[in-house]
Amino acid sequence: MKRLMKMSFQQFIQYSSNYPRGLFYLYSLQWLLGLPVAFFLYYKLVDIAGMQGFLKGPITQWLNSPAIVVVVTLLAFGACCAYQYTLNYYFMSAHLQTTEPAPIFAALRLKKRRFYLLPASLMTLMLLLVVPYSPIGIGPALLKSSGFWMPFTTVIGLVLWIIIMAMLVYSSLRLLFSAYYYMAEDTTFVQAMRHSMYVSRIKLAQSMAIFIGVLLLYGIVLITLASIFSLPLILSEAMINKGLPMLAGITVSVILVAMFWVTAYAQIVLAQVIMQLAVYTGPAPKVRPCNKKHKMHIGIVTVISVVLLTAINSYVLTYSVYQPTTKIVAHRGYSQKALENTIPAMEKAKQAGANLVELDIQQTKDGKFIVYHDESLKRLAKDKQKIYKATERELVGTAIQKKSLKGTIPSFVSYLEAAKATHTNLLVEIKVHGHEKEGYVEDIVKILKKYNVANDYIVQSLDQSAIEAVKKADPTIKTSYLVKDEETDMYDIPTEFLGVKEKYVDATLQKKSHDAHKGVMVWTVEGEKDLQKFIEHDVYAVITNEVAKAVKLRDDYNKTKGFIERLWLIRQRL
Repeated sequence: MKRLMKMSFQQFIQYSSNYPRGLFYLYSLQWLLGLPVAFFLYYKLVDIAGMQGFLKGPITQWLNSPAIVVVVTLLAFGACCAYQYTLNYYFMSAHLQTTEPAPIFAALRLKKRRFYLLPASLMTLMLLLVVPYSPIGIGPALLKSSGFWMPFTTVIGLVLWIIIMAMLVYSSLRLLFSAYYYMAEDTTFVQAMRHSMYVSRIKLAQSMAIFIGVLLLYGIVLITLASIFSLPLILSEAMINKGLPMLAGITVSVILVAMFWVTAYAQIVLAQVIMQLAVYTGPAPKVRPCNKKHKMHIGIVTVISVVLLTAINSYVLTYSVYQPTTKIVAHRGYSQKALENTIPAMEKAKQAGANLVELDIQQTKDGKFIVYHDESLKRLAKDKQKIYKATERELVGTAIQKKSLKGTIPSFVSYLEAAKATHTNLLVEIKVHGHEKEGYVEDIVKILKKYNVANDYIVQSLDQSAIEAVKKADPTIKTSYLVKDEETDMYDIPTEFLGVKEKYVDATLQKKSHDAHKGVMVWTVEGEKDLQKFIEHDVYAVITNEVAKAVKLRDDYNKTKGFIERLWLIRQRL
């Protein structure tokens, strides 16, 4: 085995100068042509399915349309074709090195008779069968809502999944040489599979040991490089106690470029190992030094890649990872600067830096919706008129006042239009007075969808049935259940967030909410001391009337967080 590994590495080093050009064209073709098409089709599918993303709702929702299933299958087939083409390039490269003096780049000019429709089709089938039932990277909350037949949250389900994965790994090892035989020999893919089954039966243990060894070495190299390149960023942020998005962008770019080269060459080495294991038994080739010209080309490409990626990553990280972790929600708008639940209050909250603006909506006598908190006009208009007894026309425009702050009652639709115009995200609270018409929640969802904001806003309510009705109407809408007290069953309610009174929020509640994959929104937080406390506890959001103060406290606190800590917090919230 030692001799086999040595020969593989020597063969790789012998021809290492020939690979960069082929790799450049190979991956450029995939990234410049394949990725844009894949992303375009992906977002079209998301739009057709009415979802925020592949992991933002029940995955079974993708199966509602036959067209979606067909396009997803074609996307998977395209990805498998790209992978199979790359695999064939590696094997053909390894084969040409031992049979003829042709340049490695010739491996890209594959003959039509070597088209890989069958292997790519088999790979697509395996992908479609395995990935939907794989719990890797998918949280328990999503698994519960996905409609999967496989109970991954149970011991039996986990054991069954392990057995299936073990069978697939065993089958993959037995068919390990298929691609090489198919490319290097004048044979059909079925014959190549039979040949691989025969050879791997004899060399199964050796194949497994080498395969695991190469993967372990690959993992160790990646982890080592990532750790070394991350060290300057970690030390710098720790020393000055401040986030450094530009340095983080450089670090991530260097790591990505290093991962690209390590991954590409690891696959080449693996192809060499498989070839040596499959057929080649000749003497180890003499190693020639790498051409200086090729070294220079690799260096130039690497530097250019790092510079371009740094510009992109610095921007992306600044507006993603380095964004504040705790959201500031303006309670009924910026009610200290303008009258609550009015459009000016919403606009002032946006100007003050609020991430979300909370508003209260109620249904009127004629089935419309207005933005107002109380059941009657008594507190703000000195009128005993009940909201459910008046029409939208009678209520909208009514003069209201609280101390020196004056305003008028807006309709829900006019409020939405103003929010869209100012790019303001909303936390819509459904106030239930008990006289709503049948299907009123569905009407609210229709309005949100009409204005194309259903997946941008959060809907909350003290009424559990209202939350459940929202989820029934559209499972992709994010919701929050407002908790009056310490309810024992609140963690089982199908909602993404829990709105909890500040006096009930402690470490235990946060842990239980995290375990249930629910964010905590604390209401209504007042005073610098309490605001600071909940911001430092990294709750999902604080709902407050003191918007400007909360934003400043949050921003000052977040400046001290380093890159790794921010990634950890983001990971916890997934």
